[in-house]
Amino acid sequence: MSNFTLEVTTTERERCRSPKSTSETIVQQLFTLFDADRSGAVSTEDLKSVLNAIGQNPTKAELQAMVAEFDCEGNGEIGFEEFSLLLSKCIQMSDDEYKERVAEAFEIMDMDRNGFIEPRELQELMKRLGQHLSDDDVERIMDEVDRSDGDRVSFAEFQELMMQNRIQLGF
Repeated sequence: MSNFTLEVTTTERERCRSPKSTSETIVQQLFTLFDADRSGAVSTEDLKSVLNAIGQNPTKAELQAMVAEFDCEGNGEIGFEEFSLLLSKCIQMSDDEYKERVAEAFEIMDMDRNGFIEPRELQELMKRLGQHLSDDDVERIMDEVDRSDGDRVSFAEFQELMMQNRIQLGF
């Protein structure tokens, strides 16, 4: 787990209370993924579960620091607005850094290391993250992302999707 610190300014804290942006749907989906226990907030335990599922093992102190950095309300959890701030702050990086992170994410999802994300790998990863997708859901997602009609997603397809979403999210 890499150690990072982010300074949150008063102006950024005010964003926690600002109206929802046009990217709310995507951010809400990500928030739902992190809110593993469906409490309406991301706790240190939720964050730990997600990070463990992708092979990271943060210490208790690292988890507490991550939550505390963006806990605008001071309640030890991250609500949706706070999560939006965390997401935008953490993902603001250069194109090269972003592409490197996309490559790392692809490697995590390509469990058999064959250069493709296959339906069973997507289903397994989502299961580890507490999201049980039906075969129909997986097929629909794969159809939306797979441009080559090969029932699997190449790195190029994954990178294109991630770069498009970065633009939509404004990162």
